[in-house]
Amino acid sequence: MATFVGFNTINQYGKFTLLDFELIKRDLSNAFNIQQGTLPGRPAVGTIIWSLLFENQSAEAQNAILAEVQRIIGLDPRIVLTQANIYPQDNGV
Repeated sequence: MATFVGFNTINQYGKFTLLDFELIKRDLSNAFNIQQGTLPGRPAVGTIIWSLLFENQSAEAQNAILAEVQRIIGLDPRIVLTQANIYPQDNGV
């Protein structure tokens, strides 16, 4: 298996290199934390999940969230999504 090497400054002091699984987790977290359309010059980067935060709990909202999770994870060839579950909780998802 290939070794993935990346750069990270979040909660890092002195050593800014991330490898393999830690790098993949950071990249996935970044992908979910960027609202689509907010990165200058790259309007397709990010997720639309932020626009679904205050939607009513419905099958359409759950399906949209699931589709967006599948899309974001599908963009990274290092990750394979085997299962995704959505659980309603306190009038939210």
